[in-house]
Amino acid sequence: AVVSTQSTGTCKLILLSYEITLVPYFSVLRLMQISDSRLEQHGSKNLEIGFVFFFDQFRRIYIGDQVNRPSNVYKILAETLGLTEESMLLDVLIKKILTNLRYWSKNGDIVDETMGLFNNLSIGYTCVRKMSKLDAVKFMLANHNADNFPFLANYSAECLKTRRLFYQSL
Repeated sequence: AVVSTQSTGTCKLILLSYEITLVPYFSVLRLMQISDSRLEQHGSKNLEIGFVFFFDQFRRIYIGDQVNRPSNVYKILAETLGLTEESMLLDVLIKKILTNLRYWSKNGDIVDETMGLFNNLSIGYTCVRKMSKLDAVKFMLANHNADNFPFLANYSAECLKTRRLFYQSL
């Protein structure tokens, strides 16, 4: 909601409306946690692609070098999900990427979408600095082989782009 002030003629954004806008994001993050805990029994390709799409949109709005984000985002994340800073949110994203690359390695659509997200995260200087400190990224750097990432064992022409993007992002 926007309120116009007569004295200065400027508009101010009410932060309450900003908080309401973030509610669906928290619901998706909670749903992802539940879904990941049940991947063995009830994995859904469409749901996983939806999560990756959601994270990419969230990244564009709230994460990165060129983002002008209000401090309330992380205040609300801390209150609802216990994520107090951007690096904690990046850790959630990287763990989701790891899960997808391990569990869905035979599904080219999910691997491709996941690699697109990983590549987009690895482009910005600030994100790379924060991500390089995460244990999940350190694991990826130390263990980037077909045993840990089964899609790397596929040498087909379709997978070459994905393999290149994986190593480029690392």
